[in-house]
Amino acid sequence: MIREGVPLSIGLETTGWRSNGDFYMDTLENPDSPNFIFWGVTPDGVYADPCNQVQAEAVGPSAAALADAVALLPGIELVSGPTDVVVGGNPGKQVVLKVPEDIGCPAGGFYLWYDEETGGRWASFLNATIRVWIIEVEGATLWIDAETDEDAGPEVDQEIQEIIDSIVFE
Repeated sequence: MIREGVPLSIGLETTGWRSNGDFYMDTLENPDSPNFIFWGVTPDGVYADPCNQVQAEAVGPSAAALADAVALLPGIELVSGPTDVVVGGNPGKQVVLKVPEDIGCPAGGFYLWYDEETGGRWASFLNATIRVWIIEVEGATLWIDAETDEDAGPEVDQEIQEIIDSIVFE
């Protein structure tokens, strides 16, 4: 697949995960445990008021600037980060968030980050954990986020990390 002009591949065979071949992987074969990995467009910024879809000012395209903005997203619980990471041999940042039960609107109405051209990304469900990797590759900033439901166990976290660790930039 190609994201932000950079080709990448996943070098890990997974079981229980499926891909649409473009922008996401999921475990929806087991609807009791919905988990997603999105290979999305790098956002321009976050929402200043997630329930009312009010965008904050756009953020610089660097991994550090985007990670800082994500870490300060209102109404969300910061679990960890921004933390330095390496993905596919390239430097980046990781932020881990939790969508609380009491966000003040339905999960699908709680907008997290946006891209001016493609629109906004919202939370899929309450009590979700969202892991974000923002990676600098050959002058481009790449974005990956993974969302797991509250019942996802440590094995799902490990599978997601194995998928991320298997990324190769070509």
